Amino acid sequence: MKKSTLFGISLLIVLFAATSCSNKSVELRLLKREVKKNPNSVQSHNNLAFYYDRYNECDKAIEEYKISLQLRPNDFLARNNMAQCYYKLKKYGEALVIFEKLVNEYPENSIIHSNLAMTYHGMGRYDDASLEYQKALEINPNNKPAKDGYEMFKEEIQKKNIKLKEK
Repeated sequence: MKKSTLFGISLLIVLFAATSCSNKSVELRLLKREVKKNPNSVQSHNNLAFYYDRYNECDKAIEEYKISLQLRPNDFLARNNMAQCYYKLKKYGEALVIFEKLVNEYPENSIIHSNLAMTYHGMGRYDDASLEYQKALEINPNNKPAKDGYEMFKEEIQKKNIKLKEK
């Protein structure tokens, strides 16, 4: 490949990265401005939290979700997403408390059951994880996160030679 072609490709990559970073900072400024303009808007805080979550700043996301929940204590999105952030941070106990409440409130929600299963899995509560994965797939056999998670779960318990309790 010619040097000029390589230089052109390198320049495009650098420009793309700069544009992405610029767009990211512009997006953050806009979201923060919206929160400042509407401090009592659950949606504004959820949007900012979702931004932080997307860029793996879960601690900041959790703080925004907490504000959302002060404004609207039963906000499903804020509770679910905050629990997912706790899960990502491996704060399984905090995630578990929220997911267990959500599964009690929304027993037919397959996604909540799969989130709870992944949390149990992360905690090493394999029997509970197995039951929740199965429940998620019973409710919705097409739940891809539950399917994928359950497959990985079964591989792990087989590798570790873990025996599950009989139903």
